Amino acid sequence: QSVMLNAAIAKAEGRKVRTWDVKSAFLKAKVKRKLYVRVSASIVRILLIMDKETYEPFVLPDGTMWALVLKAVYGTGDAAKLWYELVKDTLIKHAFVMNPYDRTAFNRIYKGSQLSVLVHIDDFLGSSKLDSALDFLYAILIDAFDSIKQETGNVLNYLGMVFNFQPTEYVAISAPNFINGTLATHNVAEFADYPHGPDMRIIDEIPRLESSKAEIFYSLAYKLLYLAKRYRFDMLPIAQLLTTRVQFSTSQDMIKARNALAYLNATKHLELRLNATKPITALCHIDASHAVNPDRKSQGGACIGLGRGHVHAATTSLKSNTQSAAESEFLTTGDNVTDAIFIRNYLTQQGYDVPPATIYQDNEAAIKLCENGLASSKRTRHIDIRYFFIQDRIKIGDIQIQYLSTKDMIADFLTKPLIGQQFYKLRDLLLGYTTL
Repeated sequence: QSVMLNAAIAKAEGRKVRTWDVKSAFLKAKVKRKLYVRVSASIVRILLIMDKETYEPFVLPDGTMWALVLKAVYGTGDAAKLWYELVKDTLIKHAFVMNPYDRTAFNRIYKGSQLSVLVHIDDFLGSSKLDSALDFLYAILIDAFDSIKQETGNVLNYLGMVFNFQPTEYVAISAPNFINGTLATHNVAEFADYPHGPDMRIIDEIPRLESSKAEIFYSLAYKLLYLAKRYRFDMLPIAQLLTTRVQFSTSQDMIKARNALAYLNATKHLELRLNATKPITALCHIDASHAVNPDRKSQGGACIGLGRGHVHAATTSLKSNTQSAAESEFLTTGDNVTDAIFIRNYLTQQGYDVPPATIYQDNEAAIKLCENGLASSKRTRHIDIRYFFIQDRIKIGDIQIQYLSTKDMIADFLTKPLIGQQFYKLRDLLLGYTTL
């Protein structure tokens, strides 16, 4: 979420953006305890060629040797932590402040302008209105870590995605290499108009896939989920469903997965388009489809954006059965409103004066439950009291609930297998091709 949030804000504020990659990052950090590793026989043979006199006394009968580790080595238990602590200490030493809601986000003011940096292991993403601020950060990284690869310009690669800041109205996010690789691996030549059929949630338990095909299905299901969680939110409903079938996959499941691939093949040009309104505001659509799953549990969905496109999307089956559509909507709101609160808190700690996060709902009975916080009727009084924290969050100004008609409820896309005009309308809103 932080990467998407920062990208949207960078576009809205006209910031310059750069990425940096630290080479052999873990080896920059020193271990803080005695740690030994077993050196393989093939590596030992090379060491003996280099300096036989030094290393030969330590060679074991099987040709291996034990070595004392002085630097954080990838694969050892605390290497990642040691590297992160080194990065954190380096940035804090130069007056950066960590965002308490995301320990990988750091900020400071440089010559009157905010300088922001995100850290993902050895990959850094920096943004500022001033090129000199990014030069300043680059100098810090060079001084601390020596070997740095810097990428500049309006089209950047970060975490396997392409961030294109060239369009005037949005930043476009895509992952062409991942998509093309997945399509090639599975020899996809077909095309489909939708990622799912209207019978998406109808499940056949036989015939089961043979083990080799089940392994292929398992890998494919999680590749689709990875893509859908990154930026192709239009594929999230089918991807989420497929991952619930990996333990007992059938021929029907594979057909659904192949259809999703055919849709991906037809729409591999689609991207996520992000921007932020001013003032920056968290806008959250939450919806539920009542009793649509085979076990008659409801399906909830939510998406959060800053004005154009969405930085977060989720869909899941409710944990318990519900007795009405209002109850389904209310419990889904309780499950997802915390993400909106988190994003608002994150933005506040980034230095923005953020109004209450707006929660859009299309069920007026659910809105009443959210606002009143008391269940007086026999139909709703059994609802778990933990969900009434929504009312408290309204009172303290974290969120506000607003009614939105079902035809404009973007999260409806995430709860059911839509087809036709409504599918394309909500897909374009979800991915930021259009706005309300």
